[in-house]
Amino acid sequence: MQVVNSISCINNGGFRMKFKLEWPGGESGWSDYYNNPESESFDLTNFNIAEGAEVWIIVSALWGKTKTADEHVKYSSSANANATYNVTGATLTYHISLEG
Repeated sequence: MQVVNSISCINNGGFRMKFKLEWPGGESGWSDYYNNPESESFDLTNFNIAEGAEVWIIVSALWGKTKTADEHVKYSSSANANATYNVTGATLTYHISLEG
């Protein structure tokens, strides 16, 4: 499992999307909607996430489905690493994958 202190999500789908973070007992707000091939990022140190907690993303496609990533990462404030999720597909059939 990747140990990170930030998360990015690349929109490689054919739609506008937004995403948010989730962890045991908490979640972030949504990013703004963004297009393909743009990305948005969250610095995990800006949230009250416990050291070592698992973090994952939830993606919402405009006029489509909302899905949760299957793959999680582990938070560490001292990590100097970014997890990158890649979203591909269409509004109802997209896939979220963790790179690396």
